[in-house]
Amino acid sequence: MSKENDSIIRTAAHLAAIEISLGSFLHGLKIPFAGNFLSLNQGIFLCNQIKNSPTSNRLKLAKNLIETSVVVACLKSLSPAGQKLGPMLSISMQGALFSTGIVFAGPSIIGQCFAMSLLSLWAFIQPAFSYVLIFGFELNRITNLIGHKLTFNLILTLILTKIILGIGMVLWGDRLLQLIPLPEFKKITEVRSTSPFKSAVKEMFRPLFLVSYFVVLISLYLTESSWSKIFWLSLRPLGIAFLLFYLIRSQWFINFFLSFSERFVWTQNMRKLAAKAFEKMNSDNL
Repeated sequence: MSKENDSIIRTAAHLAAIEISLGSFLHGLKIPFAGNFLSLNQGIFLCNQIKNSPTSNRLKLAKNLIETSVVVACLKSLSPAGQKLGPMLSISMQGALFSTGIVFAGPSIIGQCFAMSLLSLWAFIQPAFSYVLIFGFELNRITNLIGHKLTFNLILTLILTKIILGIGMVLWGDRLLQLIPLPEFKKITEVRSTSPFKSAVKEMFRPLFLVSYFVVLISLYLTESSWSKIFWLSLRPLGIAFLLFYLIRSQWFINFFLSFSERFVWTQNMRKLAAKAFEKMNSDNL
């Protein structure tokens, strides 16, 4: 096995063990901004991989970093609780954005800060796509009711806060890595999973979704005169939201997604690396 593959497997095994255990715990308790903390944790591990990498070539390094993230995403499908497909996409895209930053700015501290800033953006981009899919043009009603300026300032503040925290992780992440305990994977798999149907129903009672939905209802009441139109427009986001929340938690849908990826040589190689990382997770030398 090459040193580069060994670096990918070692980092992916460590990161996946934490992603699965901590991710299941945080998402199970519905901790706000859990995805943002997990994305920063991924950034810390990618920065550590850069420091321990056998190559300094930015293109090879970026390739290794994105492959590490894809391997972790594959292992995330083993998570016993919470949604899987959403975090798998997040981990992969965050790795791609981080790698892009390294390609353009290099592996130096400045390059890592730039890469971490790009990685930090995806935690806002993916939910935005989800809510556009669920609410569609009704999002315009929400921003009109709250105020465009207030909405923009709030989102900008959250993004800048995340980027500042990410840069802090680059500078002091090594100390944090020493404090993060690596869980035993055998104990992780003992966590009881909830059915995708029940999880989807619970997801629809999350505060962010409920607030958004009720704001849409209020805006419909203020702008529409027909009660029948208000009724049908209010059902649309509920139906799309439940379908989306169910699919990203459904094991058969995830298996279909993974089997489709097997058609490509690169993803086949990633699955092989994931299998080796899985063996490392089950061993005692994590």
